Amino acid sequence: MADRGFLQEIGLHIPGFKGYFRKELRREADKSQRDFLSGELRRLKGRVEGVKRDLATAGQLSALTRLESLTDKLSTIISKVSSADYGYSGFFDGNQVDEAKLDALYQVDLALIEESKTLEASMGSLSSGLTESELLATVKAVEDKVVYFGTQFDKRKQILKGER
Repeated sequence: MADRGFLQEIGLHIPGFKGYFRKELRREADKSQRDFLSGELRRLKGRVEGVKRDLATAGQLSALTRLESLTDKLSTIISKVSSADYGYSGFFDGNQVDEAKLDALYQVDLALIEESKTLEASMGSLSSGLTESELLATVKAVEDKVVYFGTQFDKRKQILKGER
């Protein structure tokens, strides 16, 4: 934003303004992280939806219930990630940031990015061309990864609330 140059200049003259500016940048970075993760999860959910369509078209209806359960789990995690509160009171305040907690938050964020890649890899073999038992085993493995992703995402909330 062009205004950032002006805001930084203003910050040189007004006590406390620089801290406010840093707080806003941290909040923006936090939101960008969550937007990225929810986008990745939406893309993966789209792959599952495609497999569901292929199976329905082929008349292979037996695994659709499990796939529906998987898409429900993904929807829940997507909602949790995209609508999570960010910037809990005081956490991103430029004058009160606990650098150790901020580092912990960034570690969790990096782990979540890596976990999204692991989740995608576990979906690699998910296709309508699998036998029913192969498909169900793959869906179970992916569901386990989705649940694990959710527990890892909950660590962010604990850090932001100061519980960790």
